[in-house]
Amino acid sequence: MAVRRKKSASPRKRTARKKKKLRRGLVLSGGGAFGAYQAGAMKALHEAGLEFEVISATSIGTINALAWNIPEIVRELDAHWLHNVGGLRPFQFSRILSGKNPFQFHSTLESIADAYRGRYPWDKQRAEILITLTDYRTNESTVLSSCDARMPPDERELLMKASTAILHIGSSPVEIMGRKYYDGGYHTNIPIDPILDHDLDEIWIIPLSPIKGGTKRTGRKSKAADAARRRIQNPYIHSLIRLYEQVIDPPEMNLGSAKKIIISPYDENIEFYRAGRNLLFSMKNIRELLRRGYEAGQRAVSRSYARS
Repeated sequence: MAVRRKKSASPRKRTARKKKKLRRGLVLSGGGAFGAYQAGAMKALHEAGLEFEVISATSIGTINALAWNIPEIVRELDAHWLHNVGGLRPFQFSRILSGKNPFQFHSTLESIADAYRGRYPWDKQRAEILITLTDYRTNESTVLSSCDARMPPDERELLMKASTAILHIGSSPVEIMGRKYYDGGYHTNIPIDPILDHDLDEIWIIPLSPIKGGTKRTGRKSKAADAARRRIQNPYIHSLIRLYEQVIDPPEMNLGSAKKIIISPYDENIEFYRAGRNLLFSMKNIRELLRRGYEAGQRAVSRSYARS
């Protein structure tokens, strides 16, 4: 009796079976109103079905990172931005006359944090979030995880508030587990380092400030600024020097072995510093940045899938 052999799978099918699920990471920088561009791009990534093992974020990027883990918000991230942030006036001169703090940006960030607090799925997070903060005592960059079980529940809810505590507009350092922290963007605005050792295949980066090799603002490290920063311990002065260093000597993104996909407003000639646009929270500016980010995210997904 003849034995019928099963047909072997074609090379193409065998390759498809062996193709593993890609492990992806996402890096979200700080950038004020340009967080709307980031949010638009993230909505495109969400609609494309991308998943990330880990997200590294700081400052306004932390707000968007936490939104990624809240299903009802990430689906409508653009509408969420328009409702909560669009039309914000970060500086109100009239408040000076009444002896009040004229900067209102931090109060809006705190209201968003309050809105997230009751919805965030701390026990079932879609992706681990590594939040870069600046230690108020040492002036050094520190990374805390949203999945850190050692952190008391009431204190992990302060992570976003700490990451967006901008010293120079009236925010105060936030205490978590016995240490005080403020906005991590002062020291490390594009926090790629925390995810380099996570064995990732791809790292998607949405930088809202200059990067080395980009189309805008590349420079040389200032030895004078570096020396001054090392001598000065006052966090208000130290943080400004470190911020200046990141502008004149942008960070390198081509680190590690993972493939990098960068979605940057600089590639579209959207000037971050021009006329203080990063502080312009008008509805018109927020809408445009959301749209440009969404379209850039769609193009990045299309290019990535075309190459794979």
